[in-house]
Amino acid sequence: VEHCYAELRADSECCLDAELAPGVTKTAFQRPGTSWRCTRGNGCPDAYYGGHGHRGGDVLWTPSGADCNSPRILYLHGGSWMY
Repeated sequence: VEHCYAELRADSECCLDAELAPGVTKTAFQRPGTSWRCTRGNGCPDAYYGGHGHRGGDVLWTPSGADCNSPRILYLHGGSWMY
């Protein structure tokens, strides 16, 4: 674990997944009332280094062959995908 922490401290983008695992489908969607825009005008700090834009979208990753009998894992994340 310490090795991973050291790698991330040295380069925060070193270990990010760049591709979907084989057989996984990505589905992005927007639920009503959850959208907002990151701008300097609303104080969003990401806007100051080029991270401005749409926020509030949802993404689901589903393994092929998953059905109603498959085990489920729910992961909720607020904030940046990087941190």
